[in-house]
Amino acid sequence: MKLPATMAVLATVLLLFAGGATAVRLNQTTAYYNCMRYRTTCKSLSVAAGRLTGSIPYELILLSKLTHLQLNNNAMTGTIPTEMGTLTDLKTLMLSQNQLVGTIPRELRALTRLTNMHIIQNRLSGSLPLEMGALTNLNSMWLHSNRLTGTLPLDLGALVRLTSMTLHNNLLTGTLPLELGTLTNLNYMDLSYNQLTGTLPRELAALTRVRALFMDDNRLTGTLPCVLGELTSLTHIKLNFNQLTGTLPSELGYLTLLLQMRLYNNKFTGTLPSELGSLTRLTGSSATLVCYNIGLCGEIPLGVTLNELSGHCPTTRVGTYLRHACPPANPTASPSSYPTKAPTVSPTTIAPTSQVTTDTPTQSPTSAFNTSSPTAPSMGAQAVDSPTRQAAGPPGGKR
Repeated sequence: MKLPATMAVLATVLLLFAGGATAVRLNQTTAYYNCMRYRTTCKSLSVAAGRLTGSIPYELILLSKLTHLQLNNNAMTGTIPTEMGTLTDLKTLMLSQNQLVGTIPRELRALTRLTNMHIIQNRLSGSLPLEMGALTNLNSMWLHSNRLTGTLPLDLGALVRLTSMTLHNNLLTGTLPLELGTLTNLNYMDLSYNQLTGTLPRELAALTRVRALFMDDNRLTGTLPCVLGELTSLTHIKLNFNQLTGTLPSELGYLTLLLQMRLYNNKFTGTLPSELGSLTRLTGSSATLVCYNIGLCGEIPLGVTLNELSGHCPTTRVGTYLRHACPPANPTASPSSYPTKAPTVSPTTIAPTSQVTTDTPTQSPTSAFNTSSPTAPSMGAQAVDSPTRQAAGPPGGKR
């Protein structure tokens, strides 16, 4: 008798956890058995958050109708089989939070129906295959927290349906491709904690739907393009810990939806544009003292500390921070009244959109910002397979 899919998954969970069960291989689970038994009709194989060990069996190629494969949050090892490229009906591939090694197979280019590729927090190495440009139906691509190297392929520009892309916490090098400007459906892009160089392309101005743009902790140089002011959907932008220079463009004042802007630990010079006074939604005590250590004063929470800016901060109200942060009117006053410690960070959250097919389990991708080190994003009690990142904090600690 054929078991309903929900009963098959439940049976698998009971097998894995009843009485402190020992680790098992995928081909020893009830879910796998039932899929193989009804291989011509099986569309979903899900064994997540279990105790799976061993490698991904190449026999999966027999499941020719499979549309959803979820094996995340286990302890699986080995490489991603090249044979997976034969599962051409696959729409969702979730292999996150395992111990997979090796490269991303070029053969996956055949999965042209794929909408969600989530392979975060593994030990994948090598470069992003040029062939990934063939996955033109991709909606979310989460590959962060691996050991990926090489440059960002120009063919990423072909993924025009992409809404969220996370590649942070890797070892990527090279410059930002101009082709990123073609990803006009993006609302979440995280390239932080890599070794990217070069300037910010003016073509990024085409990403008018992007809400979160993270490129902090790289080696970017050059000035901030004034066309960034066209990204009026932005709520979070992080460019801190780079080598950016020049003045802050007054066009940043157009980003009136901003809740968080971190630009500290760069080499900016000049004065703060008065137009920044329109960014009244900025929150977070971590950046409240924008003039800390640079001779400025103000209370608008901008993350622009540790640069070489001069002049007076734009302000919208007078309060405790303003009163203590401003230089005293009497130039002979004692500096003991100046702030001696930057405020602590207030966590902020933002959730990148990820459209998952209806035959897959519901997900709630969450991105948490806190003061912890970003070297290994902690999933904690958050949703399984979420693109969690940890943000750099204010001066007073490395992050």
